[in-house]
Amino acid sequence: MKKIYSLLALAVVAGATATQTIAQPTASPDNTEVKAQAKKTETAVFTVAPVMTCQNCENKIKTNLRFEKGVKGIATDIKAGTISVTYNPAETSPEKLAAAFKKIGYTATVK
Repeated sequence: MKKIYSLLALAVVAGATATQTIAQPTASPDNTEVKAQAKKTETAVFTVAPVMTCQNCENKIKTNLRFEKGVKGIATDIKAGTISVTYNPAETSPEKLAAAFKKIGYTATVK
């Protein structure tokens, strides 16, 4: 029984060590390139048709756009009728985001 526990413990330690080794980044030693790409974001402001008139419209847009690749944040203003989308330009573009609005029944225009 002790041998089984010893082998099990050895396997867990070996697996953890292998995982840590694989997870090490291969970029520059201080990861400045990776960090710079991750921090680079842009914001696009959209108006939509039909116009957002209520909390349900706002929730529908936020809920669906957050799943689009590259989207980092979404802010809506019902009174102004605008949606500000913060995104990673390496992963998406305003044109792709406008296409995402069409999936949920809105026509979006970059303001």
